[in-house]
Order: sequence, then structure tokens, then C-alpha cells
Amino acid sequence: ATLAATPIYVRLKSGLSAGTYNSEIVSNAGGGATTADVTCNGNVTIPPPTLVVSPTALSGFTYGFGNGPSTSQSYTLSGSNLTGAPGTITITGSTNYEISTDNVTFNSSLTVPYGSATLTATTVYVRLKVGLSSGTYNGETISNAGGGATTVNVTCNGIVTISATSDISSAGAESATISSLINDASLLTSSTGVQVWQFKVRDGGATLSDADNLPTILTAFTISQAPGNSVTNWSAAIRTIELFDGTTNIGVGTVTTSPNQISFSGLSLSSPDNTEKTYSLRLSLNCGIGSTNNDGDDFGFQISTGNVTFAASGSGKFAFTAAISANGSNVITVVATQLSFLQQPVSTGQNQAMAPSVTVKATDACGNKDLGFTGTVSITSTGTLTGTPVTASAVAGLATYSSLTHTVTGTGFTLSASATGLTGITSTAFDITSSTVFGVGDIAIVGMCVNMDGCSGCITVSEDEISYVSFEDIAPGTSIDITDNGFERVNCGSNTWGNTEGVIRITRNTSTILKGTIITLRVLDQSIFNPVQPDANWTVSYPNSGYGTFNMNATDEQIYIMQGGTWNKNTSAGHDATYVGGTLMFGINTFNAWTCNNNLTTRGDIPLSLKCFSILPGIATKNIKYTGPTTAASQKDWIDRLNNTTNWTGTATCAAYLAGGLDYEAPQT
Repeated sequence: ATLAATPIYVRLKSGLSAGTYNSEIVSNAGGGATTADVTCNGNVTIPPPTLVVSPTALSGFTYGFGNGPSTSQSYTLSGSNLTGAPGTITITGSTNYEISTDNVTFNSSLTVPYGSATLTATTVYVRLKVGLSSGTYNGETISNAGGGATTVNVTCNGIVTISATSDISSAGAESATISSLINDASLLTSSTGVQVWQFKVRDGGATLSDADNLPTILTAFTISQAPGNSVTNWSAAIRTIELFDGTTNIGVGTVTTSPNQISFSGLSLSSPDNTEKTYSLRLSLNCGIGSTNNDGDDFGFQISTGNVTFAASGSGKFAFTAAISANGSNVITVVATQLSFLQQPVSTGQNQAMAPSVTVKATDACGNKDLGFTGTVSITSTGTLTGTPVTASAVAGLATYSSLTHTVTGTGFTLSASATGLTGITSTAFDITSSTVFGVGDIAIVGMCVNMDGCSGCITVSEDEISYVSFEDIAPGTSIDITDNGFERVNCGSNTWGNTEGVIRITRNTSTILKGTIITLRVLDQSIFNPVQPDANWTVSYPNSGYGTFNMNATDEQIYIMQGGTWNKNTSAGHDATYVGGTLMFGINTFNAWTCNNNLTTRGDIPLSLKCFSILPGIATKNIKYTGPTTAASQKDWIDRLNNTTNWTGTATCAAYLAGGLDYEAPQT
């Protein structure tokens, strides 16, 4: 008979004492066979002592600086097969973490007792210690050792923070106005200068509450120009600007322009934790606020988050909305107490209107103009002044006199200006000379070139050149007006002029120009006046300034010459300007006809008095030049020559203009 292979399983019995169990026999007998033995060897060992912690890492410990300790977290500690019972397990905190078993009393180390080989689960509490500096405290370990077991650790991670919620806000308290006469020197006190703004430094921001226990310490800040500010040059306007804590001066600002800024540095201004401090700005103005700053301009201040520095040892900064002073406050106010001449009188010809026009401004003691002054200012002269006293109503603090005329020659005259309630002023000295008084036809244009196109050393390609001849000697003090405004541009028969183009008034300074001399000038707008021949002894002014400037059209232009009258520009773009009391001397037109009421810059009519003293060559629309006979002749014969269109040449370029006929840029008589 056969027994199939059958597995037999063998094991050490449960409950055996520790020790070795070797050479023990498992016998297999029966079936008439010889007994077969299996020898077994084994050991019963004692398990090693073991400590277990759960979890093995704790994270998220935190508190704001000065507000520790942190909230506690916990882990459990258990053990088995511990030796030395009864005994204790020692738990040791780290440098910055402390431990407790009751979550009340915390220490750097403590012991947990065990009475047998088994330690039941025990809760251990851990927290960040109080008084730590701001920063991270990661990777620190709490050790658990004893009972013969291998030491096990719990890893702790945490942070002590500084808040970043502090800011600066406006506290208002601006001044409505700043007198231009507040000119106190540094250092200011709480009763000198003028307060222009207050702002707050807030620890914890608007709620005055943050997570740390630190002050906010302001060390530097810069004030920039706020929207609505109209004082264009802070450096010119501000004499000093200073920072106050209550009545205590704590800093002087540095003022710059381009851009307008005021900087304070080297400060240590502390707002205690969860409180705010208010600071004040006071300034004084320069005596003379600068040419670009005016009566009625207002300061606008702002402090932006990027222009503020808080000390790292205190609370941090929130990205706050800019603190801005109230727009329309801190308005510079000028109150006039005196008069002064802005444009002094100049030596002028007898019976000639003084040019440039004399102007008188109403100012304070520092010379700042009072734009609100509209009173009447009277002018008298030590010479013989027509219409004395001559009066003018000031506009924005400035009185203008465009027709001051003296009828008797003399030297060393002065003007005096007076106004009710203001201290008067006497001008610098001037002379009245025997000027030339022209009649109709005493001056004639002999050439005009539009846009010199870079020829012959022009200042710009757009310069216009005019050449004319006088049939009378031109004495010093003689004034001549030249305009490119069309006569009766609108409304035929109105006897008015356009007023969107220009008028230039040239006045002879020194020496007499002999009759028959060709005079050549280059002009453009009110920016270029370039006498070319015979010399540069001319002064230019612009009696119709404000509505338009002298700039000849590229095609079709009318030019008129006159003397001695007064321009009234009247309505802007209304083309209703008048010329009163003067003599019209000459007119020239590059269009093919004199026309009225076309309302174009390229059109104009001829005044009745110039019907016989005007030129309409009709041979070009741009540059024209007299190229006819130049032999000696009477004034009448010269007028006849000029009226002969065959004696004129038209050109399209300045090079061709300069090349044809006489060279008007060289001396010609």
C-alpha cells in the first residue's frame, strides 16, 4: 500500500518562556514502518523596548512679534517592552519650542513615568516660546528618550511674524490760502510759516490693529505733486517746508523741481503699537515766487506707498492708497500794494506811438503780480504826452499802453504810474527824437520771398523775407507797421481788417537810414526778426499780439505798410480789427486781384487811399521781385516803374529769387 505525500506543519507552542528549544523530535510511526523523526530547533526571544510618537511632525506654529507664545499643538507618546520598570521617559524641548503634559505649565524638558514595560498613550503639548524675534523656526526637534528604547523625535515648524498693515492717511487741516508775503526763514516754529497739511502714520492701518506688538517707525518719505496742483515750480516758490510733531520741529524738507518733490530723511518717528500719530507740514514762500508761479496757483501734496520707508525693526507697510491733500486749498494769494513797470519806456520818435507798448503791473512788496487787480492805472510824463494822464484798466494785474505818444523832442524824460491805494512808480529815462513822419507812398515794397527754404543762412526754412525802399530819410525813433492781415477780409466797405494773421512794428534805434536805401528784413511769427540790410539797428514789437502772428502764405499774399495809427484787434477771428489815426503808405498783392469779403488769409482788398500806391504784379503767386530800371528817378517816376508789371519777376524758389535782379541782401541804394 502507498501513502501519498502529505504536508505536516510544525511550530513553537504559544506561551513558552524565553530561551532555546533545540533537538526536539517530532516522530512519525505506524503502518508497520520504522518510526521517522524530525528534529526541531527554535528560540523564544524578548521584543525590544519601543517608543512611538504620533504624529512625527507638527507645523503651523505662529504668532505676531511681541504677542507670543503660540497656540499649542500636541502629539501622543506610547511605549512597549520598556525596561527598568518602574521608570521615566525624558522629553526635551528644542531651543525655541517648549513642552507640557497638561497644556498649562510648559517647560524646556519634562519626564513621563511608566510602571510596567508598557507606557499607555500620553498627550504631549508643544508651543513656540514667548519673546522670539521675527523669523522662521523650522526643523527643530522634540526628543523622547528612556526605557531602553531608541530615542524618537517630533519635528516642529513655525514662524514669528511682523504685520504689514501700517499706512499713512491724510488728516486734512490745509490752509485755504497762503499769503505771498509769508517769507519766514528756517527754522520755522509752530507760529511762523503756515500750516499746509497734516497726515497720520497708523500702526495697523485704518483699524489700528495688527498681529504684532511693534510700533510703526517712519524713517523717510517723499511728498510728490498731487493731481490738481498748479504751482509749477516748487523750488522757486518754497523758501522752506518743515515737519512738526505737535509744536516740535522734527525735520526740514529738501525741495526739488522736475519733478516737484519734497523729501524728508533721517527720521525715527514712532507710532506705538495699534495707535496713530499726526504730523504737520508748515512752509514759507520765497519773496518772489518765481516767473512760472502765479497768484491763485494752489499746492497739491501726496504721499504714495512707494515713497515711504518704515524701519525693519517695527511694523511693516501696507500698499496703501496715496494720501492726498484737498484740491483747491493752499492757494497762493497776492495782494497788490505797489506798481512797477514791466515794460519800461524806450526812446521813441516824436509823434510816434511808443513801441514796445509800455506795461505796468500791480504787485506786492516782493514783486509778485496780483492777478485779481483790475483797477485804473494812470500814466503821466515829464515830457509832452498826448492825452495826459493816459489811463488803462488793468487786466489780470497788468495795464498796457499801446499809444503813448510825445509831441515834443527832448532827453531824459520819465513816466510816472499811479493807482488809487497803491504806491506809484517812476520809469527809467528815455528820449524823444525827431522821427520821420511818412506820407502815403513814401515807402514801397520791392520784393518779397516766402519760406526761404534754407537759402542764404536762414534760421529756419519758414522765414519770410521782405525788402522795401523809403523815399524819405528814416530817423532814429521812427516806427513802421507791416501786416499780412487782409483789408476787409469780411464785409466789403467795413473799413476793417482780418485779425488772425499778424502785425509787426519796427522802430529805428540809432543812426539815420538815407532815402533810397533798400531795407531787407526776415521775419516769422513772433519768434524771428532778422534785419539783413543795411544794419540791425531795429527793435521789433507786436501791437496786435494775441490773435495771430506774421507768417506769409506760401501762395497768394497781401502785405500793407502803415505808420502812426493804433490797432484795435477787437473780436478774436471776427476779422473786425481797426487801424485808427495812422497813415497807410503802401500795399502789395501776389494774387491776381484785390478782393473783399472772401474770408481767406490769401485775400484782401486795397484801401481807397492806396489805390495809386499799391502793386498787383499778376505774374506770380509766391515770390516777386522788382527787376526793372534802377537809374536815378523822382519818387513819382519810381512809383510809375513799380506799377509797371513788366518790371517784376516771379519765382517759385528762394534760389531763383536771390539770383534775379538786384541782390537785396547786399547794400543797395
